[in-house]
Amino acid sequence: MLALVLAMGVTNAQENKKQTFELGCNIGMTTFSNYSALSLFPDATDSYTTWSEAVHVGIRRGNTLLGLQVQYAVFNTSALAVNEGCMWGDFSLMGRRYINVGGNWETFMGLKFGLSVMTNGFEYLNEDYSRTRLGLTSEFEIGLNYRFDDDNYIGLRAAFNVLGSHFKKDLDLPTGLAENDKWMFGGYSLMMQYGFSF
Repeated sequence: MLALVLAMGVTNAQENKKQTFELGCNIGMTTFSNYSALSLFPDATDSYTTWSEAVHVGIRRGNTLLGLQVQYAVFNTSALAVNEGCMWGDFSLMGRRYINVGGNWETFMGLKFGLSVMTNGFEYLNEDYSRTRLGLTSEFEIGLNYRFDDDNYIGLRAAFNVLGSHFKKDLDLPTGLAENDKWMFGGYSLMMQYGFSF
């Protein structure tokens, strides 16, 4: 991430382009490839796909964007006996480089690195419980946009989670429940996006 930021800084120093703010919204499907790590309980499920949304805001100078992205997903796990649900949030710094490919089309690639917050709720012996686990996440993204003008675009985005992990391994579950020993997760997202500059 540091190397990308430095490279973008050098590129920006060579470009004499206007600076704008960019706001983008994404919606699509996220597949968690090590799904069992999302649950508080042991789970043999290999992967899980759910709806996910993301919003980013940043400063764009020429073809380089530096900003912040928030992504989240809400879903139920396979622990049906305790009615477990999960809310995952990802709060990341991001860097993105746009490349004009002709006409109104542009491609982009980027990296992000940040904090993962996963809150699981479940029911056990007629009581409600929740546990929150913090962790790290990083992602590589590529995509294709169609620009209506200098200020508006729509596009497709593919992102690949290359590092996802929880810090906390001792879940302190109620007596009688076995805890999950998995702490690494990964996956990928395929999303439609809309963005505008201001």
